[in-house]
Parts: sequence; structure tokens; C-alpha cells
Amino acid sequence: MLAALALAVVLAVPGRADEAGSSAELIARAEKDLDRGDGLAAEIRLKQAMAQGASRMAVAVLMGEALADQGKAEGARGWLKPEEFAPRSAARGWRNLGRLERKAGNLMASAHAYDNALRAAPRDAGIWVEVAYLRFALGNHADG
Repeated sequence: MLAALALAVVLAVPGRADEAGSSAELIARAEKDLDRGDGLAAEIRLKQAMAQGASRMAVAVLMGEALADQGKAEGARGWLKPEEFAPRSAARGWRNLGRLERKAGNLMASAHAYDNALRAAPRDAGIWVEVAYLRFALGNHADG
């Protein structure tokens, strides 16, 4: 409840988004917020970026991750499930979707998402860690 109130105040303050920077700067700052584990701050910045004209595709991956980090799985799914990711963030989007599906017990959907993540970034160690979690969940963690 307090988070929603804080978000409403930040978005309602005239000129607040302008002070924070361009939509591209807000998206970059949201990415840093997520890297620090602050999904709420990232969500606020991404909403500001959208208010400044950032497209849904430009924020989808990070918004999905921000909501997932806050435990809002269905909200995250709404941003990630359309599977419409900007090329720059596609690997992260697929990884986030894979993690979301794995945690929901949708292991085949998770495998599909991780396959796409690996096609986008085959050398990304974070994706391989997620694949290991999936293999463990599937009981085939001894596979090579």
C-alpha cells in the first residue's frame, strides 16, 4: 500500500520526470536499480520513462523483472509473456521469463525460454546457471 502511494506521489509531482532525465536515462537507472535488487525503484523509474514516451517494448524486460523481484508474478508475466523484447534486452527477457516459469512449476515453458536465451547470448553465465537450476528441478542435473 505504501509502495503504491509512493509511486503515485512520484508520478504526480510536476516536473519530477524531467528532473530524473530522459526516458533512456531512466531506463538505464532502472537497470542499475535491478542490479542492486531494488525492484520498486526500478518500477517507478520505468513508469516515469513510459510517461515520457518510452515504448512498452523498451521497458518490458526490466518491468517484468522489477515486478518479479517484488513477488508480483502475474504482473511480471503480463510484461514478459508476450515475448516481445527489444534486441538489446532479449537474452535478459528470455532468462527472466524462464526463471518466472520455473518458479511457477511450468518447466517445459521454462526450458523453451532458456533455449531462446541461450540462442540470444550463448556465453552468458547467468543463463547457464538458470539452466542448471532447471535441470535440477527436472531431475536430470547429471546430464552433460
